[in-house]
This record gives sequence, structure tokens and C-alpha cells, in this order.
Amino acid sequence: MVVAVIFAAAVRLVSCAPAATETLYDMGAEGCLVGRSSACLYPAAATNLPSVGGYSAPSIERIVACKPTHVLVSYLADPSLSNRLERLGIKVVQFPCERLKDYAPMRARLAELCGARPKRVLAVVQKSPMIVAGRETLPDDILAEVGCANAVTNRTGYFVLSPEARLKLAPEGEVDFSMNYDLTRLGPHLQEEIAKLRARLKENKVFKVDKDSNALNAHHDLNDLKTLKDPNDLNDLNSLNVLNNTNDLNLALMRLRLWRILAGLLVGAALALAGAVLQTVLRNPLADPFILGISGGASLAAAAVLATGLVAVGSFVLPTAAFAGAVAALLAVAAIARAAGGGPVTLILAGVVSGSLSSAVLMVVLACASSRTLQSVTWWMMGSLQTAEPASLAAAGACIWAAALVMFSQSRALNALALGPDLAQSLGVRTGRVLPLVLGAASLAVAAAVSLAGIIGFVGLIVPHAVRRIVGANHRALLPASALAGGLFLVACDQLGKLFGEVEIPAGVVTALAGGPFFLWLLVRRGRHA
Repeated sequence: MVVAVIFAAAVRLVSCAPAATETLYDMGAEGCLVGRSSACLYPAAATNLPSVGGYSAPSIERIVACKPTHVLVSYLADPSLSNRLERLGIKVVQFPCERLKDYAPMRARLAELCGARPKRVLAVVQKSPMIVAGRETLPDDILAEVGCANAVTNRTGYFVLSPEARLKLAPEGEVDFSMNYDLTRLGPHLQEEIAKLRARLKENKVFKVDKDSNALNAHHDLNDLKTLKDPNDLNDLNSLNVLNNTNDLNLALMRLRLWRILAGLLVGAALALAGAVLQTVLRNPLADPFILGISGGASLAAAAVLATGLVAVGSFVLPTAAFAGAVAALLAVAAIARAAGGGPVTLILAGVVSGSLSSAVLMVVLACASSRTLQSVTWWMMGSLQTAEPASLAAAGACIWAAALVMFSQSRALNALALGPDLAQSLGVRTGRVLPLVLGAASLAVAAAVSLAGIIGFVGLIVPHAVRRIVGANHRALLPASALAGGLFLVACDQLGKLFGEVEIPAGVVTALAGGPFFLWLLVRRGRHA
């Protein structure tokens, strides 16, 4: 009885797959659609549906707002999006449809999902006496191509059909295949007739949609259902799908947006703190958090797990690999700098070399990878807060907070280091201990930020300079203010990216658009004062 109640809801589809969208309209099942991606532009009526963002990187918030039961995708640049939607009670159905042979199974699966079934049609070749086409004939192929079902299922070839047999078949329609050409011989004229027939069949809506059918029952089984506390407690049925009512929808959207805001605050704070510390320690106003080659190591690790398919193991694989790659790059840079004699300049050079090597290997991986892997790596490198979820937020947040406490505790030493390492040492600062400590803390914060949101540039360059103009160079005020301003700046950039139209622009792209001109201004200003 519980299953009957669960499956009573109508199917609601968000389509991110253009082929699936067009097929649903072709079947007459467009009433099941409640949203579509920006790539679903055909037929024109589809553009009236709410857009959920890009073809391979849709916005999870926009999807949830449509209250769907299923999301149809061809490919997702962010593999974790599928798991997150499933946890919200939204089924993700993938339709590759990259070859002609993929189309028929996709159409059949869509029909099953929507409760649509093909009309049972009789292919009439001659009316008197009535000759019809059975299986393995040209009319049968044409009917299958346009989505009809041949009413004759137990005979092959052409045969005479008696009136009694026709009544027993009870077809839902007849299609006149009588032509002035031999149906067994293909030619230009016959192909023209077939093209006209196809168009006529499609205009007549060859699919019949059963509005009251148990549509979901064909797609789910008992293993898909969560365990109920009490099978007789109908209130507990809401736990099967958090989007059953408006309150649950608002709660789901609030959680998604809260996680995204928290991710923005954490990542922005980490990058701004690291930028402020690196600019002080390296005594270079153009220094940014990725100057030590951390982004190169993280990108290479992310590309490796995407290219090898390890990302399918779970949503934790990609951020874990990115964090490990960032830490490995940091350790390699530290080892190279130590072997070369140490010092800030040596450290920068080691970071540049490490970043260049990582980029070179990354290019080799991408050159050998599939187009989908290339798209996924590119999307990840753009930097987005959409992937944030509680587990990754907790892990990255712990690393960022630990690194921030270390940097805050060394505010006095950083004030002295701003004067130079030699003068700082004369003021009692143990530079041999403080420098590795603050550089390690800054790098740990950046590695955690990269694992959470990908590569987001310029936050660590813009924010410290802007804050320094307001609160001054005292790190006791500069570091907390930079952390707060960095978080707010990144959250603002993320929100701004949602205003560009149907496709959501990743936060990393928005920060780059803001940071590029600022970097040029800073470079010109520094050159004039040199």
C-alpha cells in the first residue's frame, strides 16, 4: 500500500539533454517537462520553460526550484551533481544519444518514464483485399523510426488480413502505405513518399500519453525507496522526497544556498589571508596564493581522476585528489627551494618551475583525454561554489580555520617581516621558524580552498590591497579584515555570476574579469613608483 501512495505523484522532468527534450515534444509528452537547460532550444515551445543553466553544468538551485522527480542529462561536467540530486530525492537519468543506435532505446525509455506508449498502428499496403505489413518490412521499419508500434507482432512480411482478424487486433489507427512504387525497391521517388509519410505520422502525434498511468512504477523498484519508520504513517512518506511540498522545497533551496554561501566565505577568506601573508613574506605586491605552484598540482590531480574515471567512485574523490595534488606540489616546491639554498626569491622560482611542469603534464593528459574529460577539467578549473556540500565543507573548513589561527598568531612577526627578513631577525623574530610556519599555513589554506571550489584567481591579489588601504598594514587588523572582505567579495562574485542570463557563470570567471584590470593597474602603478 505504501508503494501505491508513493507512485501516485505525476512525473516531472527537467531536461538538460536536447535530444530528450525534442523527443518528448515529438511524443506529445511535453506536459511532463517543468524545466530545461539553455541548450534545449528546439522546438521553439521549449524555450518557454524555465532554464536551469548550462547543458553540462546546470545550476542545482534552479533544478530544485522546478520541483522535478527526474533530471534528464546527456553528460555532467560535475560528476558530484548526480549524487547530490539523488540525495534530494531527484532521480538522474542519463541519455548519451551520441550515435543513431542510441536513439531508439532513449525514446523507449522516455516513453516508459512518462507513461507514454506508442500507438498500435496497422500498416495497410492495399485496402481491397486488405494487405498489411508485418514484422521485418519497410513499413514496419518506418513505424518504428517515428515511434509507432506495428499492431501486427506475430507475422513477418506482407499478407492478407481478414476483417475478423482485424477486429481481434484492435489497432488504434491505420496508416495508408499504398504507393505507386514497389515497397521492396528503394529509389528516389519511394524515398520522397516515405519522407511525406514520416511527416504525416509525426504531425498526428504517434504517441499516446496516459495521464492517469502509474508512470513512476515502471521506472522504480522497491530497492530505490528509502526505509520508512512506520509503513502506516503517511506523514513519513514525505521523507522519500524533500520536494513534496512548498515548505520542503524552500528548505532544500535554503540548505543549498547556505552551503554555497558558507563555501564562498571559507574559500574567499582562505585566499585573501594567503594573499596577504604571501605579499608580506615575499615582499611582492603582485604575489597571489597560487604563486607557489599549488594550482598546478591540484589541477593535475583533478585531471588525473577525471581522465581515469576514478571520480565515479564517489563525490569525495575529486576534492580529495585536488587537495592531495596541492599538498604534493607544495612539498615539492619546499624541497626544491631548500636544495637551492632557500630564501623568498628561490621559493618563488621553485613555485614557477613546479607550476610550469604541472601545466606541461596537464596538457599531455588533456591531449590524450576524451572531449568529456576535457570539458570536466575545464569546468573544474573555472572555479565554482556549486559543488559545496556538508562533508567537503567540514573537511575544508577545518583545514582553513587551523591555517587561519596559525597566521593570526603570527601577526606581530608578520609586521616585522614586512620590513625585511634581516631587520625582522634583529627585532627578535626567529625567521627560520616563522617563515616556514606562515608559508605552510597559507599553502594549507589555499589547498583546502582549491579542493572545495577549484581554481579561483585574483581574490588573494585584489582583497589584501583594498583592505590595506582601509585598515593599514598592521597585520593584527589586516588579516581578520582580509578574511572577512575576501569571503564577502567571493560570495558577491558568485551571486553576480547568476545574473548573466540562462547560463550561470562560475565564480572563478567573475573574479578573473574583476581581477585582470586590477592586476594591470597595479603593475602600471608599481612601474611608475619604481
